[in-house]
Amino acid sequence: MKTIVAPIFKSIVLIALGIVIGVAAMLYREFNTEEPVHILQHPLMMVGGDADSQPTLLPKGTALYYEKGYPEGFVMYKMYVNVEGVMLETHKPTEKFWLKPMNAFPVQDMQLRELADTYPLSKTQLAAILESGQISKDEIRALLQEFSRD
Repeated sequence: MKTIVAPIFKSIVLIALGIVIGVAAMLYREFNTEEPVHILQHPLMMVGGDADSQPTLLPKGTALYYEKGYPEGFVMYKMYVNVEGVMLETHKPTEKFWLKPMNAFPVQDMQLRELADTYPLSKTQLAAILESGQISKDEIRALLQEFSRD
């Protein structure tokens, strides 16, 4: 009888130890893997979606979570959005390549002109774009002269 109980007890102890180690590893991974994050210091121009979609701004302060860099020269980030007041219908993707990323880039002189014409820029947004250093002082002067004539 003694010879049967010892192997069963040993097996139970090893299984329990394996479960404890597995749970500990899962918990460690869950609580100790932080996604690298970038907080936008300046707005980015964002385009994509439908072909006729208007460009918009990704505001200063938006958190972008690093996902993957590509050899083509761009980096993919994730952004989390809380949607309130509407239930969005969801479905499982049917296409092999179901991702439809938007493109974001610093606002340049010509995009700023387009934004100023078509997008309701606040003073804060405009100041953040101008502070980004992507637009030269000469371009800013020309833009202000152009709008002062209108």
